[in-house]
Amino acid sequence: MAATKPVRYYTVMSTSLGEIGGRYASKSGPFAAAKKAANKRFSGDKTEMRLTIRETGTKNEFTYDAKRVQLSTPVVRKVGDTQITSKFKTDLKAVKKSELGASAPATKKKVGGGAAATKKTAAATKKTAAATKKTAAATKGKPRGKKVMGGGDMAPEPVAAA
Repeated sequence: MAATKPVRYYTVMSTSLGEIGGRYASKSGPFAAAKKAANKRFSGDKTEMRLTIRETGTKNEFTYDAKRVQLSTPVVRKVGDTQITSKFKTDLKAVKKSELGASAPATKKKVGGGAAATKKTAAATKKTAAATKKTAAATKGKPRGKKVMGGGDMAPEPVAAA
């Protein structure tokens, strides 16, 4: 019995149409996810675009040139009781990183920062822990709850009858 491939998720990082975002799943890889994303964005007179997607959880980016082509004769399929007519097909061509050059989409700053960032995070965590301990020690034994205006632990003064 063959093991099934895990579902991988991809996000649209940039398009030549200016639209970004969206989550696309694929078991077969980035090509299928890019095709789904292109089909979602094609409408009206939009027939070509460059599309960059990134696999969720990694920093792997994939760029494709997508083209929407009208079929000479529509393809008719039957799925269950529903008849589906396809008037267009989507062609994708992978773009090599060497071809991207200056037209590469602006990528976001690398998340993390290596050992220096880890040291800063550790130092900030220690400061926060020390401040929490100090606050806990200062409030130890004091009653918790709403503070009453005018001093907190003071009993209210009796009101004189007029």
